[in-house]
Amino acid sequence: MRKEPRKKMGPAQEEQQHKINNGISAREIRLVLEGEEPKVMPTSEALRLAEEQEMDLVEISPNATPPVCKIMDYRKFLYNQKRKEEKGRGKHRKIIGMKRKKKVEKKRENRGKKAEGVKRSKE
Repeated sequence: MRKEPRKKMGPAQEEQQHKINNGISAREIRLVLEGEEPKVMPTSEALRLAEEQEMDLVEISPNATPPVCKIMDYRKFLYNQKRKEEKGRGKHRKIIGMKRKKKVEKKRENRGKKAEGVKRSKE
């Protein structure tokens, strides 16, 4: 059992994040467990299972009927999400057009003229 209750999130964070533990208002939920089929059960029973495992009950998909929840360590989940976002951003570098020297430009122009000359001679 968890000795102290989890810290509550501020109002701005709570709106953007998932509902957790007692914040889930649905009477029945669909609980997704690893390696098992999803089960429909009362929220109170799912909360009891989460407390036994010393984990959190997190509402993953609130718009489904019944809402889909998962038992997980919520802090670890948030940490991994933050890491993925930062990794996704990565080091974006702006690609700047390359400057060509005059010699390169002349060679490219000559290639086009040679190709046209070859076509004419075949005709």
